[in-house]
Amino acid sequence: TPNQQPAQFQPYHDVSTSRSVSSTSGKSQDQKISRMSAPVSVDDSSFEDPEDHVQGIHALAMEHVARGEYDMALQAFSQVLSVYMEKYGRAHPHTASAYHNLGTVHSKRAGLLLENTAHQRHCREQALLCFQ
Repeated sequence: TPNQQPAQFQPYHDVSTSRSVSSTSGKSQDQKISRMSAPVSVDDSSFEDPEDHVQGIHALAMEHVARGEYDMALQAFSQVLSVYMEKYGRAHPHTASAYHNLGTVHSKRAGLLLENTAHQRHCREQALLCFQ
């Protein structure tokens, strides 16, 4: 309605749960657990650091490979590579592993394509670049 006032923002709110605990008499009773919680904006770009999530991104990429979703795997492995390049630089085992994973996916993609096509050659070239 037009006359409705916006709800007042409360920076903290009570998050309560109940759990059953045993008392000294052996009877079970409910106990209220209360804690204060502050809202978090997940839209804020500073909220997430890709470095904190690199293992999850890597696991997701591996799932894409297992499902044959090579384009999605390439995107995820590229994110992993980007994080490792920024954190460790080019000459580091983590970075080398990320390049290897990208090369493997490019190679798998090439294996699915028609022999001697431009697209297959491109995928093989990309794989070789990653393996160098």
